Amino acid sequence: MASSMVSLRAVPQLTAASWPRWLGRRGRSVGVDLSPEGIALAQIEPSRYRAQLTALASLGVPEGAFQECEIADPVALAERIRAGLGEHNLKPRQAAAAVLAQQAFFQPILLPAGLEAEALREALFEREAPRYLPEPLAELAVDYQVLDTVEVEGGQLQTQVLLVALRRAIADRYWETFQQAGLELAVLEIDSFAQLRALRERLRPLSSYDAAMLLDIGGDRSELTVVVDGVPQSHRTLPLGCDRLQPPTEMASTELTATTPQLPDWVTLAEEIERSVALQRDRNEGIEVVQLLLAGAGASIEGLARARRERLQLPVVPVDPLEPLSEQQQATPSNTERPRWTTAIGLALRAAREHA
Repeated sequence: MASSMVSLRAVPQLTAASWPRWLGRRGRSVGVDLSPEGIALAQIEPSRYRAQLTALASLGVPEGAFQECEIADPVALAERIRAGLGEHNLKPRQAAAAVLAQQAFFQPILLPAGLEAEALREALFEREAPRYLPEPLAELAVDYQVLDTVEVEGGQLQTQVLLVALRRAIADRYWETFQQAGLELAVLEIDSFAQLRALRERLRPLSSYDAAMLLDIGGDRSELTVVVDGVPQSHRTLPLGCDRLQPPTEMASTELTATTPQLPDWVTLAEEIERSVALQRDRNEGIEVVQLLLAGAGASIEGLARARRERLQLPVVPVDPLEPLSEQQQATPSNTERPRWTTAIGLALRAAREHA
């Protein structure tokens, strides 16, 4: 299948189409990465050439603020955000935030080419979306982005659309949290979309027939996203995080391999990645996974990247979300710490571009 998808700039965030109150005035903004493991704040100043990272801050999460990865106590979370902004002398009016990929749904969909905007919307929501969405439309906040025209088997042209959905109950919790924190929630998107924005320089050289796999290793889970031409194609959540992947301190680095008997979870992770590679090959004939990118707190686990590389026979690279930014930064984490900031920096990039 020939394809020519647009760049990362076209990946949608859940805003105007389904949640008009999220749109706001232009102003100084901050990227806020909320997760059960912690709160990461990032602020970026746009410039004529390359944006500059001006602030990074890490905050603890109040006990009970999250349950099963969903916001359970918006008031406590809002108080922590507000206090953290004050501690670090940040005074934004607006925020960009992201939901965890496991909480959302996205699906590339093909529609007949040449449809006018209203006809395309009707075809998407009345015929196609109900076939893919996990819940009734009335219970979801839904957005979509027209990507490009692609040629499918038989030479027929079709329009590719990326459909994104989130349960309204989850969206309401984010809205309430930021309202309580005194911030206008200007952008709400999926965390993997924010990560891809931060990694656009790394993805840019890949062709339309190359797939990249992004592995975001968190505290107790990992998110695996397959990306083609800058657009996410599929996602899986794995119950493997730093709590299970961190090797014993007494093990020497030379002992750390994908088949080390003392590290069964490393073996399981390798098998799950191989399974995703095979699924991608089956779904998209002619498109091969050519690299694995590591993000999140677990990207810097000693020996993990090397073990993945040896097992998969693919380039495996811990990401650097500061790559698209100016070399002269006011806030610069160490190289080993940078992957954990990928989502926050991707959100800050979005906020800076929206409100420049």
